[in-house]
Amino acid sequence: MQESIFFKLSSGLYKHLSKDKVYLLLSIIFAILYLPHVFIIVEDLGLILGFEVDPGSHVVAIEKLFNPPYYNMQGGYHSKFYGWTYFAINFVLLAPIKLFFWLTGTENNLILYISIRFILFMIGLISVLVFYEIAKKLFNSIVLAGCASILYIISPVGAQLFYFIHPETTGLMFIFLGILALLKFIDNPQDYKLYFAGLICLVLATLSKQVFFFMSLPILFSFLHFYCKEQQQKYMQFVFSMDFIKILGRTTLLALAILFIIHPFAILDLTNFIEYQINLSTSWITSKYAMSFTDSLISWYKLLMSVSVIQLSIILLPITFVIT
Repeated sequence: MQESIFFKLSSGLYKHLSKDKVYLLLSIIFAILYLPHVFIIVEDLGLILGFEVDPGSHVVAIEKLFNPPYYNMQGGYHSKFYGWTYFAINFVLLAPIKLFFWLTGTENNLILYISIRFILFMIGLISVLVFYEIAKKLFNSIVLAGCASILYIISPVGAQLFYFIHPETTGLMFIFLGILALLKFIDNPQDYKLYFAGLICLVLATLSKQVFFFMSLPILFSFLHFYCKEQQQKYMQFVFSMDFIKILGRTTLLALAILFIIHPFAILDLTNFIEYQINLSTSWITSKYAMSFTDSLISWYKLLMSVSVIQLSIILLPITFVIT
């Protein structure tokens, strides 16, 4: 059932790609800016670690997935804390390369590291194209959607994460896919398949990094809102109905199934998994880098005010409200 949903979504996206030339334009812009990074600092793991610590640690974590016990996210430093969807994607896509090396008795780290960077590049590119599709539906304008997508490509945060090996772009890609499913659900709120397609995307986003859980909640609530609106039901009336209980049960089972597929040792080794999550949530409180809430707000303010795009957005905020 779910395969047919994603087939419809992907076939629909392919039709848009073939008709709308803005997709090609965005792909070219993105490739010019970020494709060269696929071939930079890939010669040696020590060089990768020395130049960028986190990306190097992520590469090490990816390599450890291919060591016994295989596909154990808790074997790497970063992978035991977060990024599981991103690591799972790398494991699946790199497995044929690793298998070829094993069958031929060869090993080529250059190909492996280029592949890891290319996977990150493709995840970022897909997130841009899906973002454009969403913006086009919301703005009902190719020009505005194209401009918004270009801003996304060159935004200060994106400009780093599109080449810096980290799971954030994976989370954004699945968040955008979840929003796209929601927009289709709004047009057809009777189609439960669209809800479950969106749910799958939101769970995969959450398993990319914990922050995406909080971003997923309003999207999930929106599914509930538009369904109740279509049925002319109050929220509490639907929540206490048998339909909601059935959907809640299927939602829970599907989320647990995805968790087991993406990070099986989170269930098989639950004690360590919980311990790692507790350590992640408390380590910064006790570290030497900890600061008060007031100092944190001041630091965030200084950081935000140093970005011209954000300054411009704040200045234009009153005009944006009026136009909206």
